Amino acid sequence: MKVRYKKFLVVWTPYAELYHYESKTRGLENTPDKIKRFQCEIKLFKDKWKDFLEKGDPYYNVNLTLNREDFSLRL
Repeated sequence: MKVRYKKFLVVWTPYAELYHYESKTRGLENTPDKIKRFQCEIKLFKDKWKDFLEKGDPYYNVNLTLNREDFSLRL
């Protein structure tokens, strides 16, 4: 989102290998406090990037559904 906000293009390469360990150090969202914190983070994200989220991903194939997470064909 920050990249798009700054008017840069998103570039993909099959040769990059990235690692992100943030959730690993925090552990599971399995307590009421962690669940509440996570829900607050979701709300902050949606509030901050509302305009971008409403416009949708310009790189997402229009033939694929947004209703499932398996990238199946839109019916």
